[in-house]
Amino acid sequence: MDGAIGNYLVTADQIQIVPAISVIILIPIIDRCIYPLFGKIRCLDTQLKRIITGGVMAGVAFVISGLLELKLETTYPLVPRSGAAQVRIFNPRDCQVSVVVGNESLVMAPFGIFERNFDTRGNQSIFYNIDLSACGGGGVKRGEGFLMAVEGQARSYVLATTPFFYEDFVNKTTSGNPAIRVLNYNEIKSKVTRVELSGVNYVFETGGSRIDVTPVGEFSPGTYRVIVNGKFVESIVVKIGGVYTLQTHVTDNSTKISLTTVTPPNSVHIAWLLPQYIVISISEVLFSVTGLEFAFTQAPGTMKSILQASWLLTIAFGNLIVVVVAKARLFERQASEFFMFAGLMAVDMLVLAIMGKFYRYRNYDAQSIGSDESLQVIRGPDGESIRLCGFDDETNP
Repeated sequence: MDGAIGNYLVTADQIQIVPAISVIILIPIIDRCIYPLFGKIRCLDTQLKRIITGGVMAGVAFVISGLLELKLETTYPLVPRSGAAQVRIFNPRDCQVSVVVGNESLVMAPFGIFERNFDTRGNQSIFYNIDLSACGGGGVKRGEGFLMAVEGQARSYVLATTPFFYEDFVNKTTSGNPAIRVLNYNEIKSKVTRVELSGVNYVFETGGSRIDVTPVGEFSPGTYRVIVNGKFVESIVVKIGGVYTLQTHVTDNSTKISLTTVTPPNSVHIAWLLPQYIVISISEVLFSVTGLEFAFTQAPGTMKSILQASWLLTIAFGNLIVVVVAKARLFERQASEFFMFAGLMAVDMLVLAIMGKFYRYRNYDAQSIGSDESLQVIRGPDGESIRLCGFDDETNP
């Protein structure tokens, strides 16, 4: 997700503190304001009502997460899997190139890119034809042959009379940082091209070949100055989640660059996580805090610790269910998993509401172990006091 707020970047680790801070802020607000206000209309006036409402709001938070995930899916890269292949063609020249790929004819702009996805089993040959007449200069102006679409691969080709190809990286990095590779087209065969990105320790030197490509490098999002052969060319901006190919075209008279986006950067802002965080924080106060209170006040004096431990044990089992479902990968789409949890919460709260309809609250305060009315003081043989429970009359053995 895009965490940029002005010049500041909010990371996923930092946004995780929002639920904890929200719970701390919401506890006194809900206890002092919301409960008394809703209590006037006989709403949220009992512990079970608060617990059920909290559970329903947890389900709502999962629904919000599912809807957000559906939006995020539109920004995910299309990574070739079994039965699919991806072919990408780069025009590294500073001129238009006429191309025929399969049944498609097109004119590729300078530093342009052509991309297609194919359904295939195994390898599929794709006929191509290029016309370099618009580029001027000498040498061979036409070429044809076959491109290979390989199942499960994203393969990139560089337009030339004899095509140059490499397996491309299209997935987002695990850290979310942008990834960059350099594709250099050098028309000065005898010279080595040196590409630097200022601000980071990144230097790429070609081996004198006309076409060279670097491995993918991971960088922090931001602006970088591109220096080719010791001369500043221009600045580039890379954003979080993006995958880029930096094309460099070096001739005797000029050096030009173009930053091509292979995988678009994150476009959904991280602030869209706040609604679900706020809702789940309210749910936490209504459900968990009230649940501990319910386990304590509705348990006999000798079982208060056991009931509270049992409540915490249910939380442990809930976390275990989440881990099992996540590891089992029951759903291909995470949105489906979120909606499943929302449905389970709805069913669970419906059952609890039916059970709560017949529940009768108990008041153990008057029978507390520490109350003077339920304790009797007697004297032992050694004269020490012994406190016993449940005697109505004073007894002196």
